[in-house]
Amino acid sequence: MNLVKAAINDNKLLTEITIASKSHWGYSEVEIKKWIPELTITSEYLQKNYVYKLIASDKLVGFFAFIIRSKDTIELDFFFVSQKHIGSGYGAVLMNHFLAKVKELKYHKVFLIADPNAEKFYAKFGFKVTNYKKSNIIGRLLPVMEKTFE
Repeated sequence: MNLVKAAINDNKLLTEITIASKSHWGYSEVEIKKWIPELTITSEYLQKNYVYKLIASDKLVGFFAFIIRSKDTIELDFFFVSQKHIGSGYGAVLMNHFLAKVKELKYHKVFLIADPNAEKFYAKFGFKVTNYKKSNIIGRLLPVMEKTFE
């Protein structure tokens, strides 16, 4: 396995992984279509932000992206495992790499807005729900989670 910085021309493949992975949770086609703008990764996004992809057996199996929000806070903006690899342990590998990167960069707080289906996954790594944000789907709330470091 190898974790490497995503290239600018990875945008289409990363977007495909994002959409397929989101679809894994049984959302309707209508819901997925509503989310296309926020699930799309552009070349510009890749240029401006920290995006790392995980390669296993010469295949892209997942990625994460984060944004620096302040001198001590990072937002985990994207975190996806390819649909056929969900549940195979690559999510834990990616998360451990992400958390190591946060420590390496000496940030003290990470926050994210989770899909409700992923809340338990993030909780396993010490993230706590601090609030909820309304989704663009009526009646659906998204957990806002955070983890702090010494």
